[in-house]
Amino acid sequence: MRSWRLPVILLISVYILVFSVFSVGRYERYNSLGWDLGIFTNLIWNASQGHPLHNSVAEYDNMLAIHAPYITILFAPLMWLWADPRIILIAQTVILALGAWPVARLAARIFRSERVPVVGAALWLIYPALGWLNRWDFHEIAPAATFFAFAFEAAERRAWRPVTIWLLLALLCKEEVGLNVAFFGLFLLWRFRRQRRPALWRYSLVLVVVGVFWFVIHAFVLFPTLRGTALPIHAARYNWLLNLSPESIAATFTPTEILNRLAFLVKLLAPVGFVALLAPAALIVSLPTLALSLLSAYYAQYDIYTHYAAVIIPCVLVASIGGVFRLCSWLERHHLQGLCWSVRYVGTSAVLAGMAFSPFAAGTPAGYEIYGWDAGAHVTALETAKTLIPPEACVVTENNIQAHYSTRSETYVLGARGHDHDGCAYLLLDLGDQRYDDYTSGEQVACYQFWSGKRTPIFFQDTVVILQWNPAPGDAAAAQQMQAYCDDLVQRTTS
Repeated sequence: MRSWRLPVILLISVYILVFSVFSVGRYERYNSLGWDLGIFTNLIWNASQGHPLHNSVAEYDNMLAIHAPYITILFAPLMWLWADPRIILIAQTVILALGAWPVARLAARIFRSERVPVVGAALWLIYPALGWLNRWDFHEIAPAATFFAFAFEAAERRAWRPVTIWLLLALLCKEEVGLNVAFFGLFLLWRFRRQRRPALWRYSLVLVVVGVFWFVIHAFVLFPTLRGTALPIHAARYNWLLNLSPESIAATFTPTEILNRLAFLVKLLAPVGFVALLAPAALIVSLPTLALSLLSAYYAQYDIYTHYAAVIIPCVLVASIGGVFRLCSWLERHHLQGLCWSVRYVGTSAVLAGMAFSPFAAGTPAGYEIYGWDAGAHVTALETAKTLIPPEACVVTENNIQAHYSTRSETYVLGARGHDHDGCAYLLLDLGDQRYDDYTSGEQVACYQFWSGKRTPIFFQDTVVILQWNPAPGDAAAAQQMQAYCDDLVQRTTS
């Protein structure tokens, strides 16, 4: 075994341990969300029950009306082992951690040093955008980061069968990845432009055609057909581009928003000391994602705190390896002890950026509510409530609670589909934790349902209440506490 492999394996193991504990702890503190952990848990659970791509949480039951997360079908066997969201949080962590391996192998092929592969793996594992991708629940696009990292490494070895496998896996993650696969074909044309091999050119062109077809058939045929509309569900984020009116452009690209978009690019490149710009060929693959992000009117798309930058991550890291090599070569030609100094420069940049944009920050970034181990939910009462709700019953609950009830056929986030799901057997709310009133006021819904006689309180503890659809046995103490809470709510809202 080469000397770099053991340290890389140890780094990967430490990452898996740290982020698994962190992600599971975040979930157990009721800081993970139904939108999106609950959505994908429900998708994967339904796939394990023989109902692939079906969910009850997102805007439509058929997920193919929104996105193309075929990868959730491959995760389904995990639910046979443990039907719980925590297993897919751990699985995501393992997959993202494994992306360090192809990065290290790629560095080992380019450099003769045994130290650089370890640095490359460390850069992957401490890269802030990867940490935030792992921190914020589970997303279907996340595995694509690792799949593309393996594809880059295999392409460097001219191992075209593994390249094809990794790119096919990436395609299964999301419809827009088709564009990244198409641009991977363009990357290959540029990377091997000096090699006059017709077979390679044909292979690259096939990737371009297949990738574009994959995106177009989903975004402009399948999704709109299933929804009965002319455009994909997220087309509204690009209304300014569809209208091209001066007013819509000015409203989208204010000076502040332009600065936010530039800050997004800095957050992507600063952790690698901007050396990715010295060998930008790999960044070609990220261009569709960058375009979709920078042109979007939705602020979360042009920042590193969500999942939208997933495919950009391997491109930046692979480009950085090439950039370090070019920087080393230049420094050595000028007798400046090239490799040592360049690695130190990138490592220092990574540490400073990691401190500035750490995914383990106690607070949340401005404009976001991506809580970590923050307190706020009444965990003891919520865990007690779990014992009172049958495992097959319909549950409608708040955004941060729904993920805990996502392995059942009917499970909803309160207000997310525009109604309160009358008839669903159980309404579960943590009235005292109002951090997640994303779609409607849980307090107002609970009191209305209670006063209207639609539901009866069967449990009330630490402001956690279960309201059962009538007829229900009821609980006198819970009803009394609910009455007192709602009376107080009226006083607070009218005073």
